[in-house]
Amino acid sequence: GERGLPLGPSCRPGNTAWYDATLEDGSCRFHSGGRPVHHYNTSSFAERSVVPSRTAIRVDPSLPLTELALMGCAVMTGVGAVLNTARVRPGDTVAIVGCGGVGLNVVQGARIAGATTIVAIDVVSAKLELARELGATAVVDASDGDPVDVVRELIPGGADHAFEALGRQETIEMALALTGRGGQAVLIGMAPHGARVGLDALTTTLEERCVRGSWYGSCVPLRDIPLLIELYREGRLRLEPLITRCGLDDVNDAFARMEAGETARTVIVY
Repeated sequence: GERGLPLGPSCRPGNTAWYDATLEDGSCRFHSGGRPVHHYNTSSFAERSVVPSRTAIRVDPSLPLTELALMGCAVMTGVGAVLNTARVRPGDTVAIVGCGGVGLNVVQGARIAGATTIVAIDVVSAKLELARELGATAVVDASDGDPVDVVRELIPGGADHAFEALGRQETIEMALALTGRGGQAVLIGMAPHGARVGLDALTTTLEERCVRGSWYGSCVPLRDIPLLIELYREGRLRLEPLITRCGLDDVNDAFARMEAGETARTVIVY
């Protein structure tokens, strides 16, 4: 039989598992000049990694690992922002600023939630086409003019929910301007430390608009990973269109393509 330490119900030899990207004390493994280096704390390019058992979530081993790899960040952050943070309801209107891996999953989350109008905004035509494929009812190329005017033609009065998935001052302010009376702007993108944005304070007050942040899609992995997997099984959450595969030898080229905005999510296949 199996021998070894009692590691918990999700941690058994040969199990397929997804894991949360923190160490037991919540810290990360690497530091530079005394400051923590985040997002590499689970050995991003390693074939094997040691993680606390509390962060391991057992999943069906028959599911493709390339798709499961996306669950831990882009999918959970984007879909979670819609379902958990904003709590989008059937019939709501949604605008998404930025169609990277996170923004595209906001599109999917809005479709899953039953939003009737889903407008995706970006400057890369390939990503706008992918947004259409994943559920956007309209797309706006922000390089062709003021997207706020275009969105307000598509959604008279402004959106119920505007999601920002880039973390830039101008796109955050764009999301604020896209919301309508009683609407909310949900900030997902990671802005630089100390960044400041402006808003129309009087309009925000008179129209009872709301601004809120969404960290990690307001998700609890033990609760939400099984939900996302079920949505994937049902065909409602599509992951394959997001994936570009590469080998470890091609990782530098993959970074270059990412910086050029040519890919949604790249998965390293060993």
